[in-house]
Amino acid sequence: MRRTKRSAGVVGIIGLALMIGLTMATSPTVGKEPAKGKKAAAAKAKKERANHGRLPAYFSKIADEELRAKIYEIQKEYNPKMRELQQQLTKLREERDAKIMALLTPEQKKQLEELRAAAKAKKKKAREAKPTEE
Repeated sequence: MRRTKRSAGVVGIIGLALMIGLTMATSPTVGKEPAKGKKAAAAKAKKERANHGRLPAYFSKIADEELRAKIYEIQKEYNPKMRELQQQLTKLREERDAKIMALLTPEQKKQLEELRAAAKAKKKKAREAKPTEE
């Protein structure tokens, strides 16, 4: 039992590190663009992200251009490694889930699908009831 908790902790830490890295690797769009220029703005933002990542929280207030360049280089070094780990985690989750599903009887699989469908419908209903912001 103790080994399982430790393994879960390690997986959690790796997942957290990956989320932080992926967050750092993306850049939010600055301001709002007009509706017809959204595609162009998205392409521009994507091009900018390709050149560098995103500064960690609050670094924009203290980092000069030289420090920013060093941070972006470090991110460029680690981002491919982190993407590879993310892909490995995805593959492991899929393998794990397949083994778990193999344990279920056909009746249990049917019940699971019904539960998932009900949850999806509930989520859709809640989303439709939520007022839209424009």
